[in-house]
Amino acid sequence: MTSMRLRIVGLGDSTTAGGPSFLSPIGVPLSGQGNPERRYAYWMMKLHSDWTVFNLGIKGQSSDRVLEQFHGVVVLEAPDYVIIPAGMNDADQQEGEC
Repeated sequence: MTSMRLRIVGLGDSTTAGGPSFLSPIGVPLSGQGNPERRYAYWMMKLHSDWTVFNLGIKGQSSDRVLEQFHGVVVLEAPDYVIIPAGMNDADQQEGEC
């Protein structure tokens, strides 16, 4: 079985970042903070050593903010795939508005 070199970017909220046990490098520059094994990016790269997975999740990020990030990240990083688990913070915001 041949391995593929892939570049993958994860955008989103604390689910992407690895929270609550990990804050991504974008939330806590330069290398993040907390237990790296809480991030799905850690496990993806552990299982596929030829993949590069960028964790750009930000705790508290809503989907409209993820959308603002999307174009710049895709242009700058030129990933093969983008993973976007988002929406939980949108639900929290709407619940507070009711």
